[in-house]
Amino acid sequence: MQHWQEARAAAAEAGAPAPPLPEDLTLPPDWDPSILEAEAAAREAASWMLGKEDAAAAAAGSSAFVPPRSPWSAPWPGVHGKDEDGQPARFSCFKLRVVYEAGRTGFAEDKDFRPRVGQVIAGRFLVTKWLGQAAFSQAVAATDMSSGLSVCLKIVKNNKEYLDQSLDEVKLLEYANRRAADVLRRFHRAEPGAADRPSAEAAEAAGRVLRLVDFFYYKEHLFIVTELLKDNLYDWQKFVYRRGLRPFFTLPRVQAVAKQVLAALSFVHGIGILHCDLKPENLLLSSYSRCRVKLIDFGSSCFVTDHLTSYIQSRSYRAPEVILGLPYGPKLDVWSLGCILYEMATGRVLFVNDSVQTILARMQSVLGPIPDHMIDAGKESAQFFSQTRCVFEASEDGDDIVSLLHPEPKPLEELLEVDDPEFVDFLSALLTIDPVKRPTAAEALEHPFMKRIRDFKPYELPADARS
Repeated sequence: MQHWQEARAAAAEAGAPAPPLPEDLTLPPDWDPSILEAEAAAREAASWMLGKEDAAAAAAGSSAFVPPRSPWSAPWPGVHGKDEDGQPARFSCFKLRVVYEAGRTGFAEDKDFRPRVGQVIAGRFLVTKWLGQAAFSQAVAATDMSSGLSVCLKIVKNNKEYLDQSLDEVKLLEYANRRAADVLRRFHRAEPGAADRPSAEAAEAAGRVLRLVDFFYYKEHLFIVTELLKDNLYDWQKFVYRRGLRPFFTLPRVQAVAKQVLAALSFVHGIGILHCDLKPENLLLSSYSRCRVKLIDFGSSCFVTDHLTSYIQSRSYRAPEVILGLPYGPKLDVWSLGCILYEMATGRVLFVNDSVQTILARMQSVLGPIPDHMIDAGKESAQFFSQTRCVFEASEDGDDIVSLLHPEPKPLEELLEVDDPEFVDFLSALLTIDPVKRPTAAEALEHPFMKRIRDFKPYELPADARS
């Protein structure tokens, strides 16, 4: 058995077919031979790399897909086919390369990696610009000296919890990229009209997810390398306002953002991923003039088959089913998008992050009462609703009701101040409180608001504005 496993590993490394099973090998009664078939399929997927034309197109900034340099994930060579609890399971793995200087262990006394402009990281990435910092990571723009491409380096802080969460992000982003690669490969290489050629809409959706370039471990930090994009929607809207520039998020551009994000959500939901943290900061522009956006940051994402946690989504974009402790699914991302589109159209946050109670009260003020069946079934409802179904705020010790919240009704149509009934109806659909009645991303793309073409001229930046 050991010799066969070693031979199989060597064949996999060389991209060769797996050796046949030894005839005298005794396998468990629940052995699943499809594991070997899946492994072969994974090797085939990994073997597809860019030709010269595709690489040139990628360097020129086209929609050509650039797969990660690290190998795609592949099934783990286990033969049991069950998890620790005896339930059927199929295991996968990915190779995380550990980069170190020859003759050194890579131990770093300082737990914070401090990149600086002009520095070359791991002998490969020339730092060109500081981009920003989040709770558990920092980001810089860099030039990949091995390819000449401009990339973004996400440097995860040296912390066990942050590392684990970021490894989950790599798993999900790598999986999404692998599935996107398959769609784009078949779209670009199949003959027009071929039965197995994906639609242009499917290819567009696959191209709206952040492109993963590489990932590696260096000096006790995980580095995630992705394509380099431009501003996020929050920073860009703030920049345009502060500079006194022409309004960017006109209704045609809001429609363009909605169409692209719904396409991206339709794609990730279709492969079993929930984003779980959709907000303006996680939608980045790839083109100012054409209003092209991409979905980024899968650090809070999960598979629909995961044991889901109740603490997800940024509060202002958190769906009511999540707040109340109800089961949730892909439609929680659709709710978040509704909040984002309102913010882009008006310049105001729809549900200001004061407290969960004030958000629930605001929801009812703008969208109508929360259905009784949701309040009755919600595991967290007792924290927010009195016996008379009123939202209340309690004292710090939680024993006494301090106030009941009865905000005046302010219908969404009045708040929007937009003379477009189709847009009001579209946004109302995305912001349907009951998730059962809320559309999926794919269904929202079929709304009349999304079907009427609203052209807009390229947005021209002043000469002294950012490039």
